[in-house]
Amino acid sequence: MNFRFDNNNSFTFHNDAFFYQKRAINIGDKKVWAHVFHSETKKTLELVKFLEKISEIEDVAKNKTGEEISEILKLQELENYFNNAVIPLKRDVAAIDKKIQSLGKFILITNREDFSSKIVLENYRNKDLAEKLFDSFKTEIGTNRLRTKKDSTANGALFISFIALIIYSHIIKTLVKQKKLTVPKVLAALTTLKAVSLSNGTTMLSELTKKNKDIFNSLS
Repeated sequence: MNFRFDNNNSFTFHNDAFFYQKRAINIGDKKVWAHVFHSETKKTLELVKFLEKISEIEDVAKNKTGEEISEILKLQELENYFNNAVIPLKRDVAAIDKKIQSLGKFILITNREDFSSKIVLENYRNKDLAEKLFDSFKTEIGTNRLRTKKDSTANGALFISFIALIIYSHIIKTLVKQKKLTVPKVLAALTTLKAVSLSNGTTMLSELTKKNKDIFNSLS
């Protein structure tokens, strides 16, 4: 399928510009709609990663035999981008250019003709976000088997876990802008906070450190 992109078929989603084309295709005897997207942001990231991988293989290959080089190229799925497997490696410029032209593009397929490309992308991103959140729910937050005997206890445990997931998601979203902070560092710093309940019912919080204050300010 040949797709051409222009400014008439574009939209912005989460601060990223997407060019798109929609076309009906057949898979077997089923008619579906292919939505092809191109993102310059995605292309830039993929291009940097691809060229770094090419350069790293060239450096590693300097001290390897031809057989070892062939094995490395195969394992890294880069054998199609070099004309030889001996030192010095020679890049297949045509194959690399062809690869670069495909970067930043992806296809989503739906059986809904009435869905616009933007709706298709939003549904895909929301599904991906939900899967990542549930993965965090199971792994990062540590929600394993509940091992409870009452429905009320199970419901309470799930409620607390979902509250933790909301807080965790907010931290992740905020930390994208805070390059020096990571979730483990934030949680480690906040473990110093203690709440003490007095006999008269008063609850006292331990004194905030400067790091605690900086974290709360960044998350507010």
